[in-house]
Amino acid sequence: MERPRLAAARPPAEELVTLSGMDRSGAATANVSEVRLLVPGGMPGERVYVRRLKPVGRSVLCEITAIAEGSPNRVIPRCRHAGPCGGCAWQHIAYPEQLRRKAAALDVLLRKTMGKDAPRVSPAIGMPVSEDGMPWGFRQKAAFVFDTGPDGLVMGHFARGTNDVVRVEECPVHAERANRIAFALRDALAAAKVTASGPTTSGVARHVIVRTSRDETEAVAMLVASREDPSLEAPLRAVLEGEDKPEGLMLNLNDRAGPYLVGRESKRVAGPGHVKETSLGPAFLVSPASFFQTNVAAAVAVSAASSGWAW
Repeated sequence: MERPRLAAARPPAEELVTLSGMDRSGAATANVSEVRLLVPGGMPGERVYVRRLKPVGRSVLCEITAIAEGSPNRVIPRCRHAGPCGGCAWQHIAYPEQLRRKAAALDVLLRKTMGKDAPRVSPAIGMPVSEDGMPWGFRQKAAFVFDTGPDGLVMGHFARGTNDVVRVEECPVHAERANRIAFALRDALAAAKVTASGPTTSGVARHVIVRTSRDETEAVAMLVASREDPSLEAPLRAVLEGEDKPEGLMLNLNDRAGPYLVGRESKRVAGPGHVKETSLGPAFLVSPASFFQTNVAAAVAVSAASSGWAW
């Protein structure tokens, strides 16, 4: 594979390394002169050119500048933001290989903890996939962070390991309806010139969380704001009157600086504060801030495989 030409007059130092392992974060690893390199977007067995970025704990974070020898399990990520965005780690790995690696990682952890008494790890149970062999639209809980761009409020995800926001225009792992609602709220906030807060409390809008039922017939959105501000009234009303309105809308107040997603106080703006999820048999009432399986389809697959029932 031809290496890309670098435009800089004095290009940063690059090095060719062989990736040998996987970190718990999902990044590939390499050991060079007793230095452990973390290489997001890589796979064990690949030979890649990397540029060292910064220390991360006892390791050094790197970025791939070119692939000299790629893995046969490498696929082209569907999302245009894969790589810089911290929302996903393995879009470049074929799904069967993802499942194999997850089972292997669990096996390593159990053996380190329990030694010879560690139980045997069965193959990971996959979820339904699309025509390209990959699962999409499986996160029933969509979450984005707001930030300030050149033209005002923007929405995205944190870059991996940082509080820097990567502006996004799609997120194919989220439920489609959740994305539509979140982007409609973004547009309404931007049109009303609401200020963005992100991980700070200097602005108003911080995060949006949308929870849908697995069949997407029910949805509840939660806007997380640093304070209850008059500038929010018009955009919230616009969302409720729009084509992609959710059944319920909540306002959460979070005045703590940092990447914390939600605060302690939530107010109901309109409709219910939860969706009703029935895919697992019993009915669960799930709010945007509650702790519940994000990937309901995977939970259904595991339940069916464990019990022999067909949902």
